Amino acid sequence: MSFVKRRTEVVKAPSFEQDPRKCAATGCPFRGTAEWGGSRYMCLCHQGKEPDTWPAITEKCHEFSWLGDFIADVMKQSGTWTRGRHWSEFAVEFWSGIDDHCIPNDWERLRAPDYVIRMMDELRWRCGLTKLRPKPREMPHYSKVKGNVVQLSGITA
Repeated sequence: MSFVKRRTEVVKAPSFEQDPRKCAATGCPFRGTAEWGGSRYMCLCHQGKEPDTWPAITEKCHEFSWLGDFIADVMKQSGTWTRGRHWSEFAVEFWSGIDDHCIPNDWERLRAPDYVIRMMDELRWRCGLTKLRPKPREMPHYSKVKGNVVQLSGITA
């Protein structure tokens, strides 16, 4: 191989379908996060769904990919102060005037993982994969203490 030929070779990036980090459903914009049936990893929208439904789900995933980006931003910011702001301030600003249902409540502002889980459920709901819209998470109520074990009651998910 001559020097000139080496300089002109182009290294191809893995294609959308070949990227092992992507969901196994063709064209899905999300990362595969859960192994399903011994195959490649699936995203939370395609996981457990029949392959013949994947194209319609993928179309919805593209429609709501902005919500997936928002969830990723919250995950990156949670537990940190970004440019002097808490992640929840970013979420409040993002949703204000658009959809107040998605603004984190007081409990979720203290526990970013609870908010992220609700937003993942919100994504599944917007894609038409669940019938009920997820409710904001609330602080569990401690009702009884038996020995060293605290029993929780009144948890809403």
